[in-house]
Amino acid sequence: MFIFRSLSNLYFFFWFYFKETCRCGKHLKTNWRRLAPYVSNTTSTDAPHPGGILPGIIHDMVVTCCQTCASHGQSIVDFSLDGNGKASEKPTDSALRGKISHQTQFSFPVPGFSEQEKYGVDLGYWPLVQTPGVAYVVNTGMGTSPSDALSSSLASCWPAVLLVFVMSLLAGFLMWILVS
Repeated sequence: MFIFRSLSNLYFFFWFYFKETCRCGKHLKTNWRRLAPYVSNTTSTDAPHPGGILPGIIHDMVVTCCQTCASHGQSIVDFSLDGNGKASEKPTDSALRGKISHQTQFSFPVPGFSEQEKYGVDLGYWPLVQTPGVAYVVNTGMGTSPSDALSSSLASCWPAVLLVFVMSLLAGFLMWILVS
């Protein structure tokens, strides 16, 4: 520290030393399972991670958030080993959930809801992809074939077909009157 004094004021000059800390570790471990289209098993030479939506999002997120550290360079997402040194890819959902721990930084895909902030007691949860609900259309008519069910449903909507035909006829007639 240097002190400089003028006639009216006392000035202090400080020397600051800045040290950079790393935001993330060098290797970030993953825990994942195949669930198309979120995670697929396709790997290519230009992308050393599984295919699908989530691995690309996680890789880009780590590059953006962790940036480059002065001590170890860029952080690497390891899609081959989990935090315990075992294979990252898990065969089932229950195996994936059983291996979620503090040693593994990313576990995906883990279903949850959009307002969820924690997984378990003390692990963070961030929903990355929102999925719509699913509705199944099931033929409940017992003993009828699909073609018979289609024919009967088309025959039962004859008022709607008649309404469309009459409205088209009236629109055509109105256009004919306006043109002539």
